[in-house]
Amino acid sequence: MRRQTLKFTRMVAPELKDEFLKSLCDECPIENHVSVKLPVVLERFKIDFKTLQMMLIEFRDLELISDLNIRQVSNVFHVTISYRAKNFIDSGGFVFMQKIAALAVGKLTLDVEKLTLEIQLLYAEIDNLSHSNPTVAERLFAIVSNIATIAGVAGAFVK
Repeated sequence: MRRQTLKFTRMVAPELKDEFLKSLCDECPIENHVSVKLPVVLERFKIDFKTLQMMLIEFRDLELISDLNIRQVSNVFHVTISYRAKNFIDSGGFVFMQKIAALAVGKLTLDVEKLTLEIQLLYAEIDNLSHSNPTVAERLFAIVSNIATIAGVAGAFVK
């Protein structure tokens, strides 16, 4: 269930998640169990019940809230806002997390490209060496091939 929840909530804009979580932090006492009017939230944020439920489940999984009790047939949902939620929002929230993830992927892409270039240079050196010492060249070729395979696997995750 958690994997499906996180996959679904990735489709919700991080700005919306930040706005909603910030409103909970601003309007509800931290570390107190509160009741929140469901129709008011759905109207204010222009979302459906399923989107709200999935965001709240993600917040719970990230330990930003606890004691979550939400039912579509009820006019309220119950939740405890954690001090972590306030710290999370103050630190940039989901938008910041998204930017950090993008930077990490970008850096990994550059690292893979650099490693690919280094491997190409090693192949050229091995080719030159193979004319003078075939046994050493074969061993080096096997090592470089293994590194290239690993780089290719890492590159597949980046693309």
